[in-house]
Amino acid sequence: MIHYQRILELHHDNISLRGIAASTGNSRPKVTEVIEKANVKGLECPLEDEMTDKWIEEFLFPVMRMAVLPMNTSAKISAVRGRNL
Repeated sequence: MIHYQRILELHHDNISLRGIAASTGNSRPKVTEVIEKANVKGLECPLEDEMTDKWIEEFLFPVMRMAVLPMNTSAKISAVRGRNL
């Protein structure tokens, strides 16, 4: 589990990346990634009460969802083979 709030709070308190990683149990590369994303998106401390770890994760790393349309079996086979049946 990534502790986004804690990472950002410790960074705000000028704790080293190594110290943040040790305190949160997250790797230094992950800590760096979270801090860099937060900087790019303008997310800084103090955080609002509603900015939970889940909220921060969705804000920093939005999931792109694509709608997948169901295909019938022959259409799937055609797509795989690259030709019409």
